[in-house]
Amino acid sequence: MTPLLAVLAAAATSPAAEAPPAPPPIEVQGEVRARGEGLSQLDLDPGTVSTGKSWADGERMLLRTRIGVDARPTDQLSFYAQIQDSRLFGQEASTVTNANVLGLRQGWVEVHDVGGVPVALRVGRMELSYGDQRLVGPLGWDNVGRSFDGVLAKTAFGAFAVDAFFTRLHMDPWNDAARSIGDDFAGLYGRWNALPWLQVDAYVFGLYDRGGTADANGDGVAEERLPGGGDLQLYTPGVRVDARPVQGLHLNGELALQAGNRGGQDVQAWAAHGAADYTFAIATAPKLLVGYDAASGDEDAGDDTWGTFENLYPTNHDKYGLMDLAGWKNLSDAYFGAGFQPVQPLAFQATVHLLGRMETGDTFYRAGGAALRDRSLAAASDATDVGTELDLTLNWNVTRNFGALLGYSKLWSGGFLDDTAAAGHAPDPAFGYVQLTGAF
Repeated sequence: MTPLLAVLAAAATSPAAEAPPAPPPIEVQGEVRARGEGLSQLDLDPGTVSTGKSWADGERMLLRTRIGVDARPTDQLSFYAQIQDSRLFGQEASTVTNANVLGLRQGWVEVHDVGGVPVALRVGRMELSYGDQRLVGPLGWDNVGRSFDGVLAKTAFGAFAVDAFFTRLHMDPWNDAARSIGDDFAGLYGRWNALPWLQVDAYVFGLYDRGGTADANGDGVAEERLPGGGDLQLYTPGVRVDARPVQGLHLNGELALQAGNRGGQDVQAWAAHGAADYTFAIATAPKLLVGYDAASGDEDAGDDTWGTFENLYPTNHDKYGLMDLAGWKNLSDAYFGAGFQPVQPLAFQATVHLLGRMETGDTFYRAGGAALRDRSLAAASDATDVGTELDLTLNWNVTRNFGALLGYSKLWSGGFLDDTAAAGHAPDPAFGYVQLTGAF
């Protein structure tokens, strides 16, 4: 080796010649979504004007902005933080005021594979999403969405994956009548990819509510929040199957049970889902779909058993009609539809939902869980037919980072809504929207 080559070789192998370490991988993510909506008589009472409700009549413009930072400084450590601004056009008092709508939507730290153990542990504020989100989901359609404060452990081995989580929903809720049901929410969710075309999930969720008293009607007298006093202990085991046995065919089913106590009542409830769709392997990709969703209701409010299935924390918007008139509670929903892609970036779909009640002694529940009619009024009707909903959507994936969605929905009210309307005849509400989404 010549002296010059020796010097070059020594320089190449010396520590000073080593490349500097790569900077920690950091990814910045963002999304801006704008949606204009037109709502007509979604309160389902003619001659009334609803204010302060998501179904209030009129036109509105929603804007949601999210910015997130995902950092992985080491192979065993990662951080994620996401801020969100959610607003309604014109909600400020003037052009020189700003409503406090900016906040931390997600913020967590995760350690994983420490010492070679295939377990990840996440702590902080996070999204939770399981299966088809019928019981637990981030509620992406909503202008705010849903996140949980808690701890999540994940592991996977072979064809199996298991999540376990615990979340705190309310810190000191004993006498807070305004809160939704539940103080602590936990779950164990397992997935088994048995075959390349088959996935089987099994789970159990637990919801705990401390109960307490509250002056719910403002008369100055505190009353028990749960029947007979006490707390709520609700357990929801279930199984979900998702299969694609042949090209184009998709089968999906889920069954969930509920047990426990609701104050002085025993809980005995159930919910079921089954659906099939087939996409034809031709240029316009026509698709046919059919399905049925059902959930138990409570026939007698005065007995010792509570039979209304609790929908927990779902993403209901795309499940039981896009007007968000139905949740997985005292529900009968038979649906069918068709779709196709006239050109590759465009996808059109039409779906019809036949909405009804399972039990006439119980009311019908909106997607957010609120009663659509007062229960005492609902129990006076023996009609099960709630209405027929038609949903039309046109989805345009303009680019990989930008999309547009156009939709229109119409409900023809059935016997139950007519029986319980103040004027003796319920209106036929409509809902139209245009949504633009950009992301990076």
